[in-house]
Amino acid sequence: MNIGNQFTEFKSWAENHEILLIEAGFEEKKSVIVEIPSTEDESITTFQNLLEKLQSKIIIYDILHFDNENFKLYESIIDNSDSQDVRDKFEAIRDFEDKLLGYNLYTFSEGIIFKFSKYINEIDNYLEIESLVEEYNEDNNPEYSRYKEIPHEKIVELGKKLAEHENYSKLKSRTQRETFTQDFFRTEFENLNVNDLYGATIVVSYAETYYETKIKPQKEKELKIKITDLLSKGLTKVKIAADLGISKDTLNKYI
Repeated sequence: MNIGNQFTEFKSWAENHEILLIEAGFEEKKSVIVEIPSTEDESITTFQNLLEKLQSKIIIYDILHFDNENFKLYESIIDNSDSQDVRDKFEAIRDFEDKLLGYNLYTFSEGIIFKFSKYINEIDNYLEIESLVEEYNEDNNPEYSRYKEIPHEKIVELGKKLAEHENYSKLKSRTQRETFTQDFFRTEFENLNVNDLYGATIVVSYAETYYETKIKPQKEKELKIKITDLLSKGLTKVKIAADLGISKDTLNKYI
């Protein structure tokens, strides 16, 4: 089974098990990570069994697609390369155009992060070619410099600020969150000299992870306390739902 089909099947499995999948970048530098082995002889079943054992409800994931937009640029650069090794590596990845190249899955339990990764065997070739294209862009495209790396501490600062904004929970789609972020942090992106959409994509990725793992659980905890308190005072479910501005289904989830 190819990686694209495997990932699609996993998404269906997660949906059937009522596990929330969030596409977002993930910072590993200061995290305790346990990597689940992934070899030719092992499937994602090992990770699925772990998820069931941990009773996980949230999975953070990121994916790597072949960069179709730059494919012609890749070709032109490789054609002008003097290295036969580089040409061979490019030919090895040519068949993956428009395909998923790999993915990372993360789940959390008691301060430990569990990670499962799967990539095509030719991933090193792809990353080397991509690096050559990046060097070419930096040397020949002045606008490309506006897609430079944003300092991690700035991503954390803006991501937390976004996730804590009163309107964040009202933004139901990734597109809405990115559009809002472009406008909300336009001045910050200008000061950083980075492209608005590029900056918004990175900041939203951090905000989504921060909201789902920090803010949302705390909000749910506080809501449960309020509901328990109102029930102890003898209020009806209908009255409680109306007072808190939630649906009956949401109310029943916390009883």
